[in-house]
Amino acid sequence: MPVVPEPFSVLLPVYRGDDAGFFERAITSVTRDQELRPDELVVVVDGPVPDPIAAVLRRTEAGELTAGVPVRVVALPTNLGLAGALQAGLAACRHEVVARADADDVSLPDRFERQLPLMADVDLLSSAIVEFEDDEDARGLVRAWPSDPVEIARTARLADPFNHPSVVYRRSAVRAAGGYQHLARLEDYWLFVRMIAAGARVTNVAEPLVLYRV
Repeated sequence: MPVVPEPFSVLLPVYRGDDAGFFERAITSVTRDQELRPDELVVVVDGPVPDPIAAVLRRTEAGELTAGVPVRVVALPTNLGLAGALQAGLAACRHEVVARADADDVSLPDRFERQLPLMADVDLLSSAIVEFEDDEDARGLVRAWPSDPVEIARTARLADPFNHPSVVYRRSAVRAAGGYQHLARLEDYWLFVRMIAAGARVTNVAEPLVLYRV
């Protein structure tokens, strides 16, 4: 029998340096355009943002971009940085399973339909991602990692074996490893190696499910 996915949240941080147009596209890609839509979208606003981003936030909260997916906005009074923003967002997520997204990338329509059934047996997974610049149809380098847990653990000794913009994880496994902690530009890697060390069940999807803007 097919696996019925658990309810899940999408966690998406945004800050003043993000592009409003890219941010809007990221939101529609993880909600309206998904074949399996999330049960909520949690947007963490990491400190004050300029008017164009604030306008996208208002449209998101009004439901104009999300096709009925409930939205929660966590507005931080000051910029905490990525680790602090993600910790605040995780605390606000209502569901055990959380999918990450970034404010300038594009999730392909089958991303969650492919990933969420696998979460019945794992605590952390990502997918391959493919680079693009301005045209979503002009795709470049594919970044992929092993799917075998032993190979993932071996890779983690030298490099991040997951693509953070395409990660899905269990909040309980993140908390068991100590959560996000500040380590400049390596917050995700530092979390994932601690999760592996703590015994998290891991895998990767070989197919690209996220367009990574470069």
